[in-house]
Amino acid sequence: MTRSRFTPTSRTLPADHAPCTIEDPELFWPATESEAGRAKAVCGGCPIARRCLTTAQERGEWGVWGGELLARGRASTDLPGKGRQPSRTPQSA
Repeated sequence: MTRSRFTPTSRTLPADHAPCTIEDPELFWPATESEAGRAKAVCGGCPIARRCLTTAQERGEWGVWGGELLARGRASTDLPGKGRQPSRTPQSA
C-alpha cells in the first residue's frame, strides 16, 4: 500500500499555504483516534481543505484528507496506520 501526500510542489493543489505541509506526514496516516483527531484539527483552518478532500476522493486516497478520514477515497472509521507505532507529534494545547 502506497501512501501519497500532496507536497508544496504538487501541481494538483497549491499546498504551499496548507498547514499540513509543516506537520509530520505520519499524522495524516493515523494509528490512533487521537492522531486522527489531531490531523482533522490541522485541516480545520485550511484554505484548501475542500479541494484537498475532493481530490483525495477522486484519487481513492487513504488517511486524513481535507479533515475527513478516508479509505479508498470514501469516508471511513478504519485507522490506516493502526499497524505502526503512534506518531510522536506533541499534542496541541
